[in-house]
Amino acid sequence: MTPKIAPSPRPAIGLRLPAAAAAVLAAAALALALAPASASASHTDTSYFTGLGVFGSPTATQLNRARSARVKTMRIQLNWAYVEPRKGEFSWSRYDRVIVSAASRGVRIMPMLLGTPRWVSSRQTAAPRTSTARSYFARFAQMAAARYGPNGTLWRGSNANIAKASRPLYWQHWNEPNTNVFWDGRPNPGEYAKLLRVASDAANRGDSEVRILTAGLTYPAPGQGWDARTFLRGMFRADPGIGRKFSAVGLHPYALTPSRVVEGIGAMRSTMNSIRTYRPIYVTEIGWSSASPNGRLQVGRTKQASYLKELYYRLLGRGGYSAAMNRYNVMGAIWFCLQDINHPDLTWSKTTGLLDTDRAKPSWWSLLRVTGARQSVHAVGRP
Repeated sequence: MTPKIAPSPRPAIGLRLPAAAAAVLAAAALALALAPASASASHTDTSYFTGLGVFGSPTATQLNRARSARVKTMRIQLNWAYVEPRKGEFSWSRYDRVIVSAASRGVRIMPMLLGTPRWVSSRQTAAPRTSTARSYFARFAQMAAARYGPNGTLWRGSNANIAKASRPLYWQHWNEPNTNVFWDGRPNPGEYAKLLRVASDAANRGDSEVRILTAGLTYPAPGQGWDARTFLRGMFRADPGIGRKFSAVGLHPYALTPSRVVEGIGAMRSTMNSIRTYRPIYVTEIGWSSASPNGRLQVGRTKQASYLKELYYRLLGRGGYSAAMNRYNVMGAIWFCLQDINHPDLTWSKTTGLLDTDRAKPSWWSLLRVTGARQSVHAVGRP
């Protein structure tokens, strides 16, 4: 029986959007994934550490921009509902194109498996909570790893010459299961531990070299879910051996300022140490919106740029900061996201991009400063 652990009454760290907006974001993100794609520490190699997320599937232009920025990690949603719209019928062609296109440019995709087919549930955001749903999800995870993992079947024939370092290595199963939005309004660490265990085992049967991260845990606002630290503890109480099923803890430590983000990372490290889980932390989402400041995660274009630079400098140990990546064992940080999207149902998240619809924001140039890339203004447009 899954132990019952009360969620933290109020998160001490972090800040997230209102529940209604969060639900809209989750549904819109899943819909976008189904839509057709439109056209010393100061010397640390940041190319894999600094990553980018995208809405939907990245276009060739977006992949070229990532490469030009010396970014070699891109997190995307690998949508189960799109791949298996009917039970037992699989359509991989869209993701074949995306993953090969990225890898051929030296950009390694981090697949985040999400999205429930209608033959499993009428809602795409429905979590695989039953043993039957978990077994179907695990089958999908195994087939995806067997196809796209470092030794996958996709890398045969004409793709065999693509460098192994550019093939999907780190994988996530689900997203923010400690929030109401992504776990049917009833986050349950024991249920997620069951999903992680069966999906991790299945993925490693598909390709033994894939490395599984936990889903990105976040610090939700009051009433929107469980504190990330309490949820992780709950996973270990429900399944003391779950630590053997992942290589790193995914974390989404959204907060008002870069210093608060680092505090959130440190708080998770303290919790992990206290339960003797010494795996790294991987920040698989972080960012701020360039929309007009609202006292939350909308901070304006200028502050978005300064926050990006400050956050990565704090992590990497530049600009007089001590390296939080070493202090807290952080293996990477992925900015969400690369480019804004014009979507009527999204709020702050649609303007977290470093590029608007056709040109660079000031934050794009902050990213280049972090990675050491050089780029002509004419390549992406003036901020």
